[in-house]
Amino acid sequence: TRTGGILQNRFVYFIVNLLVNFVRPIPFIILLAFAQPLTVMVMGGSIGRGPATFVMVIAATFSVARVVEQNLVAIDPGVIEAARAMGASPWKIITSVIVPEALGPLILGYTFLFIAIVDMSAMAGYVGGGGLGDFAIVYGYRAFEWEVTVVATLIIIVLVQAAQFFGNWLSRRLQHREDRHADRGARAEHHHAGEADILLEPGVRPRVCRRRHAGHSEAKAAPVRKARRS
Repeated sequence: TRTGGILQNRFVYFIVNLLVNFVRPIPFIILLAFAQPLTVMVMGGSIGRGPATFVMVIAATFSVARVVEQNLVAIDPGVIEAARAMGASPWKIITSVIVPEALGPLILGYTFLFIAIVDMSAMAGYVGGGGLGDFAIVYGYRAFEWEVTVVATLIIIVLVQAAQFFGNWLSRRLQHREDRHADRGARAEHHHAGEADILLEPGVRPRVCRRRHAGHSEAKAAPVRKARRS
C-alpha cells in the first residue's frame, strides 16, 4: 500500500506503518506488562499460557509485517512494471511475480522471526507461559540448580541453530533453482538468436541469415571463385 505499490493507499499505509513503528521497538518483557489491560479484556486474565501466547502473537504480527515489507521493497521494479505492461492484475502480480522473486529472502526473514519467537517464549516464563523459559526459571534459577539452567539454555541454543541451518539451506536451494531457470532462459534465447537473424527493411522481404552454415557456405564459394578466375 505504500506510494508506487501494487495496492497503493496512502492512508492505510500511514496507519499500518505507524502501528508497526509503535509496537516493534517495545521489548517483549515490557510489552507483556504494557498489553495487560488488552490481554485481560480479550483473554480474561494476564497470567498463564493463553495470555502469554496472545501477546506473542501481537509482537510477532508486527515483526512479520516489517520483515515482509523490507523484502518486497527490494524486488527489482522493472520486473513488476513488465508484468503491469502485460496487463496482469494486482493479485496475479503478487502471486506470480512478487512472491516468487522474494521467496528466498522471505525464508531467511521467517527464520529470524522463528528465533525471535523462541526468545519471546523463553521470556514468557515470567508470566507463567510455560516452556523452556519457565522451566529454567522455576526449576533452575529459583531453585539454585545451575545445571538445570544450563541444560535448558543448551536446548534453546540447539533449537535455534537447527532452525537457522534449515532456513539457510532452504533459501539457498530456492535461490539456486531460480538461477538455473534464469540460465536456461538465457541459453534458449541465445540459441534461437543464433539460429536465425531476421532482417526487416522497408520494401524488402525478410532475409534469414543462418549463422551455423555461414562457414560451410564460404568454404563452397571459394572453389567457385577460383574456377571463374581461371
